[in-house]
Amino acid sequence: MNLDSTIDVGGLLTIDVAAELRKLSQAQFQGPWQIPAELLRRALRRGATSVRIDTGRGRVTVADNGRGFAPMVLQWVATLLDPSRSNEDRHAALTALEKHGELALLGAAGLNCRRLQVSTQGSNGQTTLTFERGRGPILRQLADSGPFATTITIVSPQLDRRQIGHWLRSVARFAHIPVLVDGTPVAHGLDDVIARGQLRPPFRGVVAVPRDGETARVWLLEHGVVTGHVTVPEAPAFEAAVELGSEATDLNPARLRDQVSQSVKELVDQAAALVVEIGPRVRELALADRTQIARFVLEAVHRGVRADQIATVPVFRVAHADGMHWESLQGLRTIAIPDPSGVRVLTSIFPGQRPDRFALGHTPALIADATERSRIAELLGVRFRPPARRETDGTALVLIRRAIDSGRRALTRALARLFHLRSGRVLDDAQLGPPELEFLEHLRTHLVGDSKAGLHGIRLCEGAGPARLSSGPLAELRLPRHNPTVLAAVRAVNADPAWVYPVALALLDGHELPPPRIRAMWLVAGRRPPRG
Repeated sequence: MNLDSTIDVGGLLTIDVAAELRKLSQAQFQGPWQIPAELLRRALRRGATSVRIDTGRGRVTVADNGRGFAPMVLQWVATLLDPSRSNEDRHAALTALEKHGELALLGAAGLNCRRLQVSTQGSNGQTTLTFERGRGPILRQLADSGPFATTITIVSPQLDRRQIGHWLRSVARFAHIPVLVDGTPVAHGLDDVIARGQLRPPFRGVVAVPRDGETARVWLLEHGVVTGHVTVPEAPAFEAAVELGSEATDLNPARLRDQVSQSVKELVDQAAALVVEIGPRVRELALADRTQIARFVLEAVHRGVRADQIATVPVFRVAHADGMHWESLQGLRTIAIPDPSGVRVLTSIFPGQRPDRFALGHTPALIADATERSRIAELLGVRFRPPARRETDGTALVLIRRAIDSGRRALTRALARLFHLRSGRVLDDAQLGPPELEFLEHLRTHLVGDSKAGLHGIRLCEGAGPARLSSGPLAELRLPRHNPTVLAAVRAVNADPAWVYPVALALLDGHELPPPRIRAMWLVAGRRPPRG
């Protein structure tokens, strides 16, 4: 059987061009509001230095001074929109427009426009395409040449003014030229930053340190318009807008993300290089900006990004007796002082505290918040301690404060004694359990008979009242076994004997001071928390 005589080849070419055009538009665009942004992208790709987009109800106009459309391109659009042309001709026009990358025009043609007008002027003269629903397209050409100018007007009920404006402000904010939307410039996405610089090859674009945020983001641009973005985990906070556009790109965000993901480390390195570059000017920044740079430095050193260079950026405020200075992470390492246990200690105050309230002397004090302290401690292996407060005995404020504190402690003791007028029955050691006996053994070893503590004995008694210290040459410390502080003291000392020192401070309640040797034992133990 002759197949050529039974198959209608012409019938196979009877294609629903309108359905194919709608399908193509839906595959390329998230919605009709994206089409003006794609016309903007085309203008930037064609060298425009001025773009103005005006919107209205169901209407948008895009005007630019880039290289316009070739007459043949508008002829293809006219053929596509002309219902009187054959399906073969219209399909060929659709294919030609797609092949030449005129996806924005295809999207406009697929909107079922009430009106579409494209006017373009250049060295080849002026060409205007006008299409209105119910009428065939009209294509006019004039020989008059002039400067590049293109104006595209689309009228369609599918265009939503609010959606168009929102989308343009989102994707046009990294354009290298001003973009006007309804007469207002689109705010540039990398203007509100601490510092910015040009990316070095193999990248094109800009890199910046943002004023806010803790996340690193890379915006992927195709001809100046955002196509997608990549979040960079485990990196200091920065932003970069990377231009990846070329005549070969096909508006595929996934492909662009794959392309930039292979070089993320290099982008992070260039962001760190920017911070190293602005390092000498950090002291001129506002406090919030300096804090953001400090977080960047700490995170970069933690991640090993240009660690040797970043560690030399003088970004940390340090208070000296003679004023404020700036130190790098390396400098902080040198001013840390080893304590009796061998652990290096940094004197430090919080940003809200006034340095003049402390007796700094020759010891500089780092000014850092809890977040910075945590990371510095991890990186340098240091601990923090506050400097001594500057309190003069003769000042009225200090005297008042001490009187209030003393009165508060006295009132607390008086109330405790009021509710527990008599101490409980004193217990013999034979009546105590093993944990209590072990606890007493530790306290008696370090406190009883010492000339500083002045204690003749330490015993447990019944009850939950306050600890009592008898007067006289044979002073005895009596500890109610059900007192919450005593119960906590038993657990702490039995878990770690070094806790004898803070326990003694709590139980003696200012009546006596524990001997220096148990304080030294506490420092050597590193102030570690009790086990259990």
